Amino acid sequence: MGTSLQKRVSPSARTGSAPRAANPPVTPSGTSALAVGAQIMEFRTALEQRKLKSLTPYNPDTWEALLRSSGLIARYPYIPKSLRTGFTVNIPPIATTYAPPNHPSIVTHCNAFEASINKEFTLKRYLGPYSQSDIESVIGNFQSSPLSIIPKLGKPGKFRLIQNLSFPHSPSPLVASINSRISSDLFPCSYGTFSIVSLLISKLPPGSQAAIRDISEAYRTVPLCPSEWQGLVVRVSPDLFAIDTCLCFGFGPSGGIYGALAGAGADLF
Repeated sequence: MGTSLQKRVSPSARTGSAPRAANPPVTPSGTSALAVGAQIMEFRTALEQRKLKSLTPYNPDTWEALLRSSGLIARYPYIPKSLRTGFTVNIPPIATTYAPPNHPSIVTHCNAFEASINKEFTLKRYLGPYSQSDIESVIGNFQSSPLSIIPKLGKPGKFRLIQNLSFPHSPSPLVASINSRISSDLFPCSYGTFSIVSLLISKLPPGSQAAIRDISEAYRTVPLCPSEWQGLVVRVSPDLFAIDTCLCFGFGPSGGIYGALAGAGADLF
């Protein structure tokens, strides 16, 4: 399983009419099916390993011990298990594969896009890349959502990769966006605005203490249950796909799910 698309995808083709040596005819060897079979087996093995142990920097055992010792386990009983096996959002089964093209911004910012994709593979949050038929042979029908990449405000040269899980914006009887299939009411987000936080601080009694957390790539630190993976496939090139195994920007439940984890951390503090 490679971490660079350059090994699997050629971004250009030769042009011109300069004479070149003719390539020798390709002789069928009868081993290609074995090679493909090995790749699929490797893919299945990686998926099974991820199902047994999710990818997250959070230590589920430590979280469970702290929640129990502080008496908070009754309020957050699902967090230790979800950190071990992934959070569930109940994406409905995908009846037919739907894989629209990505947003044109990935061509405009092609270097940033390739760097972002390769980073996801390096950190193993993306599993792949594989062809559509390979993905289908392992997890069944799937739905991908267009990727786009935008510059980060106030951070020159920095970009953010976004999955548009609200696409298509006008659902049809044949296909609807992943976000439209999930009730956002089940994942409320209760982040405080600057004015609310300022008011709370002003009302604190003397001697109060504060804790500050700055979580890099917060959503990407939270694993998703394998039952959700069919709706989180991404198109990483015209012909190749990968399975995203973590929360992402553009996914409706992300704010609420991470908010619950952040809330539990605040209660522990």
